[in-house]
Amino acid sequence: MNGIIIPPKDAFALENAMIELLENKAKRNRLAENSRPLIVSRYEQQMVWELIKQEYDEQLKKANINF
Repeated sequence: MNGIIIPPKDAFALENAMIELLENKAKRNRLAENSRPLIVSRYEQQMVWELIKQEYDEQLKKANINF
């Protein structure tokens, strides 16, 4: 588990989830430990930079601009 699902536009559920994490250090730490590897694997900087470069290259190609 790496997060808490909260129904959209449910301020009461959001408040309860926030209170639960404030009061339950073990759960908060478990969520943090489980989330970090997922974030790192999905958003590794080199991969993001390569995807941005690909997008720029495609846009330049569409505009017929060569470097």
